[in-house]
Amino acid sequence: MHLFKNIGNAKLAHYPAMAFAVCATGLARTNTTPLLTIEETDKALQKSVAYTGPGK
Repeated sequence: MHLFKNIGNAKLAHYPAMAFAVCATGLARTNTTPLLTIEETDKALQKSVAYTGPGK
């Protein structure tokens, strides 16, 4: 259910505020997904990571 549907970025802080209020009651759970800015994504893509997939 989207309580703040079509409100635009100006009121984006309402989403986490609603999640905190809902979770504080203990009657429901919410999930939030942190998003990266373009600058944060660029920095992450420039980093070197040593990773080998399973079975490789």
